[in-house]
Amino acid sequence: MAYLMFNNVVVLTVNQRVSGIHSEQTSFRNLLARLQNGQSNVSDWKALLDRQPASVEFNTATKLFYSNKQVAKHNYEQLTPLNQPIAVINARHSSNKVKHVSPQQMFGLQPCLFICKGAKVMLTVNLWPSVGLCNGSTGKEIEMDSCIIDMPARESDDDAVLSVVEEAEGLDQKSRGSKEKLGKDQPAIAYLHNLSPIKQSQRKNLYFDMQLQTKNKNYRTVCFSPEKHMLCKAKFESSSPVKLTKFELKRNTNNNEDEIFINKRSKLEDPSDPEIDFDFKETIQKNGKTLRKQEAVLTDNTASIRMVLWESDIAKVTSGSHYTLSRAVVREYDGDKYVTLNRRSIIKEAASTVDGEDQVNHQRNLKSVECLAEGVDSIKRFLSCNRCQVKLAPIAGKNIVKCSECGLAQMKNKCKQRFLASVLFKDKDEKSSTTLLLFDDKLQQLFEIFKEDSSTPDLDFNSIDDDMLIEVLLTVDANVF
Repeated sequence: MAYLMFNNVVVLTVNQRVSGIHSEQTSFRNLLARLQNGQSNVSDWKALLDRQPASVEFNTATKLFYSNKQVAKHNYEQLTPLNQPIAVINARHSSNKVKHVSPQQMFGLQPCLFICKGAKVMLTVNLWPSVGLCNGSTGKEIEMDSCIIDMPARESDDDAVLSVVEEAEGLDQKSRGSKEKLGKDQPAIAYLHNLSPIKQSQRKNLYFDMQLQTKNKNYRTVCFSPEKHMLCKAKFESSSPVKLTKFELKRNTNNNEDEIFINKRSKLEDPSDPEIDFDFKETIQKNGKTLRKQEAVLTDNTASIRMVLWESDIAKVTSGSHYTLSRAVVREYDGDKYVTLNRRSIIKEAASTVDGEDQVNHQRNLKSVECLAEGVDSIKRFLSCNRCQVKLAPIAGKNIVKCSECGLAQMKNKCKQRFLASVLFKDKDEKSSTTLLLFDDKLQQLFEIFKEDSSTPDLDFNSIDDDMLIEVLLTVDANVF
């Protein structure tokens, strides 16, 4: 795109002859003659160098170089006067074959990038055309997010696949120094955190990433088998452990940390009870800092209550053990009371035992509302997969749609149509309101009540329009929970 920087044309219309008998004029005339015949030498080159200006103030001018090495050197020299920390981003190669591919074969993509705040940048690809970030666009680097440029190796694929993946939040940075043996012969028992949706690389390969919390360490994990996403999502949402085998453990040369790679041969299974000897650890972001959170159930001979532990307090208790607790704090959130610790709290191991069983209600966030509804915000219709019930994204003009979760290809006209309504309800105290998302199962139950009350048994739920569905929500008297 450098040629676009030249927007002025100079046309020479008069031929000028070199005349005179001065030694410099004679020397220059002979130089031109050799240049015309292609017989220039080193002396001619040095003579021309003497004729250029000693000082040229063209700081904003476009500069031409004879080699890419000179270009890289000049670009680096332009970063140092900015007095900003310079980030060095090294590409990670998937194989030795890719490592030796030249930048010219990778469309100018350099294996090492130097950049800092305030640096001038020119795009060489259409990065985001809708907002004007096109090939040839220029600008300045204003802000940089923490990221890893990752080029993972994958099964039966020697080509380079570049994925820019945001660095996941650490779940226990202090535990990264601990040693843990994982590999093909050693399964990993772990909980899932920060599960991403299925993404698509530049080469149209599907993948997703997450964090795996093992007993002693946390691993950034990339899975190149999208059909496993549904199982991972179920484990993630239920905070259930998983047993992972036949995976690859590789060292990231950028941060010197081990990472887990999952492919089609990897297996995800339910671990047995003896294999689960550690608990799920949750993290919370507060003022930009990652805090570890652990929930537990505190039981004595009278009752049970939820217990929330933070940071260093987590290591003070062990599941199944008995303690004497004093100066604890009782708090309430969303109508639910729980126990937590502060700096004055004292917790010690106790010799006595407790015979009571845990009796905490795990459905403490369950709410019920009474119809009639106050209003309907929106109603959406979508197609769902016939196997996993996930929302589909059909392509206009095509009769076949493929599920991004389980990979099932199916006829669009045979997919089930589902509804999703955002409905506003008044709470029982009439002072506040609650907005609920009602799926088609609840909507169909309300519709059946509507049919009975209106004496219209021939109505079909799948054939009603949005106006009738809104009428159902605003007129049917029932409880929704």
